[in-house]
Amino acid sequence: MDAVISSIVEEDQAALLALIESYEMECVTEQVGIPAPPLCPEGVPEGSLVEVLPTWACPEGRFTPVDELEQLVAAATAGDSRPYAVVKRSPASPSGLEFPGGEHVVIVAQRSTTGVAEYDFVRAEVTGGRIVTLGVSCPGQDPSQLYSSEGTSFVLPPPND
Repeated sequence: MDAVISSIVEEDQAALLALIESYEMECVTEQVGIPAPPLCPEGVPEGSLVEVLPTWACPEGRFTPVDELEQLVAAATAGDSRPYAVVKRSPASPSGLEFPGGEHVVIVAQRSTTGVAEYDFVRAEVTGGRIVTLGVSCPGQDPSQLYSSEGTSFVLPPPND
């Protein structure tokens, strides 16, 4: 978890990408639903396997092909960040179009550039030191919405500010 936090806080996109635990999923030619399965790259037939990472960026989630993660990783490492909270919880496995759940939820606060709130948040689900889901919050989103309070315990509790 320390490496995940460090890569975000230190704005190290290469380090963050190196921590990603992707998996293969069948691609589609038309995305339907949320989370949306990955689109097939040009010339690749529907049903072919593509390397993906479950991602979300306000307000929806999708299975993003690994070679299309640059924009999200850039947003996650945008700077002026500090650790906010780390939550320990039971992991879940990928099943159908469900996102995998990590053993830990790492939340990093970033100084907001939108003016909606003081901070926006990066959320990474981590298992065995590897990122299994990555996302950025909606501007002004309450950070308590980024983790489930049921059956969780804090490794690093959120600040009382």
